[in-house]
Amino acid sequence: MRNTSIVGGAMTVAAMSALLSGVVSSPAQAAAASCYGGSHYYNKPAGSFKSTPFTTTTACSDINVRSNQNTFVRVCFRKIDIFSNCQARYTHVVPGQYVVVATNVLDNRDFLLDFYNDAEASGLVAA
Repeated sequence: MRNTSIVGGAMTVAAMSALLSGVVSSPAQAAAASCYGGSHYYNKPAGSFKSTPFTTTTACSDINVRSNQNTFVRVCFRKIDIFSNCQARYTHVVPGQYVVVATNVLDNRDFLLDFYNDAEASGLVAA
């Protein structure tokens, strides 16, 4: 019987095959899947600029938005009893893909999405 392991490399032929076939995902892909798996739906009606509140979780280190239409959004965090701690700039969110709108956020922080205009907007937020 032939030895299929690589001495010093510590990878078997089976492991190499799995890696090349895409069965094994990277830690970054696994983290993204975990984060996006906990996404929440938002639906901002026309005439409003803000979403309902959300809370960051341990599943995501960033706040990610996947919109159903082109839009510009920023994040406002709760400060005491109001959402007054807003980012200075809006981020362009394109339809159909997650876009990071806030990075390195703390866990269990209440926030809402503040939109540039009052057009109807809907999609997903992962935080």
